[in-house]
Amino acid sequence: MFVEPTVIVGLGVPTKMGHIDDPHAGYAPHFYETGMETGADYDPNGTFIPAYEAAISDYPARHRMPVIVGEWGGNP
Repeated sequence: MFVEPTVIVGLGVPTKMGHIDDPHAGYAPHFYETGMETGADYDPNGTFIPAYEAAISDYPARHRMPVIVGEWGGNP
């Protein structure tokens, strides 16, 4: 089973989700960069990736959960 934080984790806001007491649970945050969602090009010098990685890393590390990011934002 994968649990998913609120979509604002994609804005760099860490989740406030409580502990999931299941050794089979994984953490599945979405990856939506709002600039790309509104048609902007990806900025490799931007701050989105570091903020996103920081926002999604703490929860699964504290709760010893695997992470899968399987839904990506951005339209061609």
